[in-house]
Amino acid sequence: LRLPHPFLGWEGKIYSNATYALPTPKIVTYDYTQFKDSLLTDTLVIDTAFVELVDMTNCATAADQICDTKADYLAFRWQCNATTKKSFQIQKDTNNIDFYSDGTLFMSYSFDECQSRFSDGQIATMRNHLYGPKAYLLANQVVPPPVSLLPIQLLLPIDSSVVALSNSADFAWQPVAGATSYTLQVSRVQDNFNIYTEYVVNGTTKTVTGLQANRPYFWRVKPFNSHFFCAPSSPKKLFRTAVATATNDLAGIEKLQIFPMPVPAGEVLRVALYAAQSAPLTFCFYDLNGRLLFKKDENVTIGEQTINLPIQNLHSGIYFLGIETNSGRVFRKVVVQ
Repeated sequence: LRLPHPFLGWEGKIYSNATYALPTPKIVTYDYTQFKDSLLTDTLVIDTAFVELVDMTNCATAADQICDTKADYLAFRWQCNATTKKSFQIQKDTNNIDFYSDGTLFMSYSFDECQSRFSDGQIATMRNHLYGPKAYLLANQVVPPPVSLLPIQLLLPIDSSVVALSNSADFAWQPVAGATSYTLQVSRVQDNFNIYTEYVVNGTTKTVTGLQANRPYFWRVKPFNSHFFCAPSSPKKLFRTAVATATNDLAGIEKLQIFPMPVPAGEVLRVALYAAQSAPLTFCFYDLNGRLLFKKDENVTIGEQTINLPIQNLHSGIYFLGIETNSGRVFRKVVVQ
């Protein structure tokens, strides 16, 4: 959107303490080729820029030519003072006046945690360019309502639980008002999410495969829509993948199959399994909000058997079936059509 940096003209230059010993020159030269919309790969374009003064008397013609962004000569990444949000590097303008760069501007080169805003003049510059030369980019300007800032309720995996399978996990969370999509982040790192795998989900469930067996994982979800990205991520939760086995992750239960899948509304859901020993089983059916819809206890005997679960009264949607034994619990996603 043709928004220049406030340090325009200083690209490729390092403003240092040595530079600070003398007042800044009135004009700086720079290679304009790399800053054009269309690169001129076979032409070197050297341009000049007036150096902006601290008193702002030349703000309309110097640097970015925007009069509510102050002088800035730092064309490299820099850390700001946590309190003032200004640079630690002192600079000196042409009139020998000292100043610090404003780190709050997105178009400065301060670190991300310093930046928080575009100035009114920068916003006006972008809008003028958008409604002029870049008007072809305008589409679907109906702004949706903002995403709710209320905490997200994470449903599955249950915090600190062991998931059913050794190499995959089903994730589910409660819908957030205003959100049309979510980012799901899964990490092996507990303290922060600097290392994670991210998935964009247009819904509230996701099956992630390719996980390592018998490993702890941390996950969180962030909601957004086409115009609003500022809702916070959920608190992280922990789950662990199951130990890899040749059959199933419930000890003593083999060949566990759930069918038909998806199950038509009004039909009975069937669970086929082979029990290596007699044992009590508990089947718990949950909706996406984590509410228990019904519970059924069964005593399985040694051998193959099929258990019918009465879900005829359930509406179309996504549910979760928990299967519990004395040795553990697994969850499976059930889709009712």
